[in-house]
Amino acid sequence: MQKEMLLGSKLEEPEGSFDPNDIADLFSRIYMESRTENDMLNRHKFSDPDKVALFARSLYAIGMDPRKYKLLDLGCSYGSIMCAFALNGCPVYGIESAPEPLNFLREFWKELSLDKNQPLQIIEGDYLNPDIGQKKFPDGTKLSDIDIFYSYHGGVEHDQNILVRVLAGPGKAKIGSIARLGGAFGQDEAPVLKEIGYEVIIPGPDYKPLIRKVDSIAPDEGIIYRLNNAYKMNS
Repeated sequence: MQKEMLLGSKLEEPEGSFDPNDIADLFSRIYMESRTENDMLNRHKFSDPDKVALFARSLYAIGMDPRKYKLLDLGCSYGSIMCAFALNGCPVYGIESAPEPLNFLREFWKELSLDKNQPLQIIEGDYLNPDIGQKKFPDGTKLSDIDIFYSYHGGVEHDQNILVRVLAGPGKAKIGSIARLGGAFGQDEAPVLKEIGYEVIIPGPDYKPLIRKVDSIAPDEGIIYRLNNAYKMNS
């Protein structure tokens, strides 16, 4: 298997090495921050430190440093994921429709002094709306500029809506972008994804990515979906 460039729009080279454990540690601390008991209950409903840590380690395991790419949290809620990655120097974006968690996030972003180096980039709306790709973030970034898509929420129908209706198609996600979603597809959904042009990446030994055809994998939380081939495959 001959490796080509994973994605086409790298940002400036960051200093130092990326450590996925830093993301996991930051998220765990941010996850516990709250002003009221209600905030805490809501944050616990929409966050899971273990799942976020797995996400960061999955990126590391396939050789990706998220500080070099634009990351979008689909349904960012109270912003725990955005804040953890931003504190580690990653350019982050979020889409959320509920005003209460967004108000919390705006204040918390300032408390963490993130606004000094990275203005908060939010689109207020429904990320499952197929027209979301026509909207722009405050810095002008569009869906087609994003490199990494993340969604905590799971379920086959939810994830298929993201991959098929939201990301795939003209003017939507760019070729080579990847998606790490909360659920996993089974064999019944594989033909749909294969027809669109998705492949899957599975973190392999020694931090080398294993590339598989969509219809040759079993459901697994470690799967990352990529829109069209960015690798030359022997199989």
